[in-house]
Amino acid sequence: MKPARLCAALWLMGLISGCAEGREPSDMNTDQNPSAPAGGPSDPRASKQAAALFNNLKQFAGRGVLFGHHETLAYGIGWKDRDLDSDIRQVCGDFPAVFGWDLGQIGSDNNINNVPFEKIRNWVQTVYAKNGINTFSWHMRHPGTGKGSWDTTPVVNRLLPGGDLHDPYKAMLDRAAAFLDMRGPEGEPIPMILRFFHEHNGHWFWWSKKSCTADEFIRLWRFTVDYFRHEKQMHQFLYAYSPDVFRTAQEYLDRYPGDDYVDVLGMDDYQFFKSAASRDRAVRSLEILADLADQKGKIAALTETGVERMPDPTWFTQVLLSALNANERTRRIVWVALWRNESRRHFFATWPQHKSAEDFRAFYDDPFTVFLSELPPMYR
Repeated sequence: MKPARLCAALWLMGLISGCAEGREPSDMNTDQNPSAPAGGPSDPRASKQAAALFNNLKQFAGRGVLFGHHETLAYGIGWKDRDLDSDIRQVCGDFPAVFGWDLGQIGSDNNINNVPFEKIRNWVQTVYAKNGINTFSWHMRHPGTGKGSWDTTPVVNRLLPGGDLHDPYKAMLDRAAAFLDMRGPEGEPIPMILRFFHEHNGHWFWWSKKSCTADEFIRLWRFTVDYFRHEKQMHQFLYAYSPDVFRTAQEYLDRYPGDDYVDVLGMDDYQFFKSAASRDRAVRSLEILADLADQKGKIAALTETGVERMPDPTWFTQVLLSALNANERTRRIVWVALWRNESRRHFFATWPQHKSAEDFRAFYDDPFTVFLSELPPMYR
């Protein structure tokens, strides 16, 4: 574990004492379409724990970047389904602060990566109990063909109210809601960050720019959020908007569903974080993202990145941390999440025998990075 750091301890104490406690139900607006409070979560009826998570995450902007890893507890290089383990823990002795999961194939026994949903439920509850942060992406099957997310046959207009697949789409949301309704030790709904319809400005998913109009995408996003909030009465979610690579703020906001429907301004970027040669482009993207988040009162996050098989043994410090710590604007990114460690042929984070392990320990030891053991109470 990292040695104690006085300056970090002092600001964390200030964060804990000064963070918002959220609002009791009697203080909440009960209108069906209230406006989001300025600077708070997008849901005016956000649960006390979800509001606290939002406010506490915002406090990290400029102070430290949380490290995340997708499905880090489910498997790693050469192992699967151990008792609370992770490749990250094996390398540095600590767990990520942000834990990624996927809802793909919800309704089946296992998710898109063959991880049992029942085990995901148990891990999510464990992460919450240990003060960690759970995020969910959703590689949703094509609602029209039943094929994978990468079937780009146009279908979004058929999912909207009045479309022939509207009721089946609501049934998909019902299955997701039933699974996501997880409870903490006192019966409270566990807060989660939902990151659906990601990389929508690419061309590879059925919800992408290639397969639907901007109006269709925005209507689908808003309907989905409203369905969880109003039909299912679920107010424990924060919502992350995460396009793929972009070059301008205007391009980033193309198809943006609105401040009342988004809490996290994220981005997925595997292109400009490949090497030091593209560092300047990566820094520019982070600056745009951080500026937009500041303007809108949102959280900025690098929601997916990494380099498959990690060919550069110094990537963590010389590429990723170098970009995140480049200047005051880039330091406002609140978390970074790497994709999964599926096998020796397909992995995006380090593991004990990999040549990047030593550099990752230096990344971990850096005062700017934040792991699970260093989080202040995130839900109060």
